[in-house]
Amino acid sequence: MQKPLNLFGVMWLPRVVCDVEQAPEGTWGLFQIDEGGYSNRKYNLYVLLNETDVYLKPSQPYCSGEFEQLFNFGIGCVHYDSNKVVLVKDPLYYKQFVDYFAK
Repeated sequence: MQKPLNLFGVMWLPRVVCDVEQAPEGTWGLFQIDEGGYSNRKYNLYVLLNETDVYLKPSQPYCSGEFEQLFNFGIGCVHYDSNKVVLVKDPLYYKQFVDYFAK
């Protein structure tokens, strides 16, 4: 099983995303993303960094409201799709991934 690239770095789940039909070409990296707030939940998500745009793709289903909302999978991940891609709308979100993709 593939290990996340950021085993010791904390990254937070974005709050605003939008669906995209197709992400640009590039290398996806697996990252462990924390739900944030008072939760200790973590999700392994694939991340693609394209300049300042961050694309996310699920690595597996998680039956969690935050995860289901992020990808719009519905309650219990009833509409789970491993190829679903979302674009993060936070303009500064990319900064936490720059060092990982610069290598």
